[in-house]
Amino acid sequence: MSLFCGIITMGKWFSQVCNWKSPFTSVLVHILFLILICYLELILPTLFLYMFLIGLWNYRFRPRNPPHMDTKLSWAETVHPDELDEEFDTFVAGRIQTVVADIAMQGEVSFSTELERHQSHQPLRSVQFVFNCGSVCNTTKSSCVLSKASKVSQQTSFCTHQLLQEASS
Repeated sequence: MSLFCGIITMGKWFSQVCNWKSPFTSVLVHILFLILICYLELILPTLFLYMFLIGLWNYRFRPRNPPHMDTKLSWAETVHPDELDEEFDTFVAGRIQTVVADIAMQGEVSFSTELERHQSHQPLRSVQFVFNCGSVCNTTKSSCVLSKASKVSQQTSFCTHQLLQEASS
């Protein structure tokens, strides 16, 4: 469930804003949304600014030591013996269980790559990258950024199309 922790937290926060649990926060969020509606070119710089500030805030809580197998984190200490028997049975598992295990594995891989990003120098690089993206989006016109992005995607699709044609012939 830790894979969806960020999404669940954002949903709870959004629900609190909608229900006016904290009037000050709700007013600030509504003012921000009104500003973003009036000035659409500020959406990307604001997004990158918030990502930069969140990265700086979370930098303090990064792990100082390399990650190792932690039985408390994996909850290996709380496993019931029946679950271990089920895990080590030799019969072939059903297809649904295999698919669910594959999905869980993909989630764990993406979560572990997110944790690897929080090593000693990686957070600073990612925070610096987000800051640079925000600066570029803030100093250039949004139409220029979007036209460059569309040109890159068109070139990529054109190159992919050419490669496919060469491979088929």
